Amino acid sequence: MFDISGPELLTILLIALVVVGPRRLPEMARRLGRWAAEIRRAVKDLRSNLEQDVKALEEPIKEAKTEFERPFQEAGNELSAGETESKKGKGYTWVGPKPLSGPTPEDSMRDLEGIEQSVEDEAS
Repeated sequence: MFDISGPELLTILLIALVVVGPRRLPEMARRLGRWAAEIRRAVKDLRSNLEQDVKALEEPIKEAKTEFERPFQEAGNELSAGETESKKGKGYTWVGPKPLSGPTPEDSMRDLEGIEQSVEDEAS
C-alpha cells in the first residue's frame, strides 16, 4: 500500500525507538495496529454500504430507462407502420406531438411527400 522497503522500515523503527523510548514503543505499536484495523473495518463497512446503495438504485434506474424509451419505441413502431402504408400508396401518418408554432403536421407531411416525390423523380 505504502511501498516501504526494508531499510526504510528499519529507519522508521529506529526513529520511533529514539522518540518514544523502548518502554512505550510496544504500547504505541499496539495502538497503531488497533487504529489501522479500525480504519480498515470502517472503510470496508463504507464500501459495502455504498455497494448496497448502488444495487438498490439499479432497479429504479432500469425502470425509468424503460419508461423513457417506451414512447420512442412506440413512435418507431407507428412510423414503420406508416412507412408500409406509404409503400402501398396510402400516405404518411403524423406521429408525435403537435407543434406549438411553425408549420402544422399536415404542412410537414406535404413537404415530406414533395421531397420523396422529387427523389423518386430523380431516381427514374
